Amino acid sequence: MFGSILNHTQKSGGTLLTLIESMLGKAIVEITQEITASKATVAEAKDLMIAPRDPVLRILRRYFGEGRQLLEVSRSAHPAESFC
Repeated sequence: MFGSILNHTQKSGGTLLTLIESMLGKAIVEITQEITASKATVAEAKDLMIAPRDPVLRILRRYFGEGRQLLEVSRSAHPAESFC
């Protein structure tokens, strides 16, 4: 559904959400967020420059438009020391 805007993400310098809103006219009306503590996977540890299984804070966000249409999902992991 949003494939047409993916080519514009690097050129715009904006977020995917702003492109969804400006190019497709889809307004974000609700955001849900889940925050959990976990242990870093090998891939996350490499990206975050920490040891595998070190504690991380995971954040899962879902962005919805009208009628609870799911527009975007983001998942992030943050090393524990960044939240001290």
